[in-house]
Amino acid sequence: MKRDTDKTKELFLESYERTFTNISNACKSVDISRQCYYDWRKTDDDFDKDCKHIEESVKDFCEGMLLKNIREGATAELIFFLKTKAKDRGYVERQELAGVEDKPIIWQESKTYTEEQIEKFTDGD
Repeated sequence: MKRDTDKTKELFLESYERTFTNISNACKSVDISRQCYYDWRKTDDDFDKDCKHIEESVKDFCEGMLLKNIREGATAELIFFLKTKAKDRGYVERQELAGVEDKPIIWQESKTYTEEQIEKFTDGD
């Protein structure tokens, strides 16, 4: 049984890389469930490391293709790159809020005010 599982993991990893880390397609190719994949990631450190290595390799490949297209003058790719890598230079589509010293802002539930407090706040209006 262990040998079959090891072979299935090996085949999965090959498919995972071939499908650019598409979990559904890789699972289908070796006839396992998504839950099986997630269980293997949790319980098998080597398998998890192999998956992470493949994921990083795919990111590297995609970054390489992005840069190749930018060098060839692809405007959309250039804009995407600037919006993701040059935010500090103002290339953003939306405002990003940060707290003091760029720490994340912590969302707090709205307070419930008494009628007396509400009247106090609205008196001058």
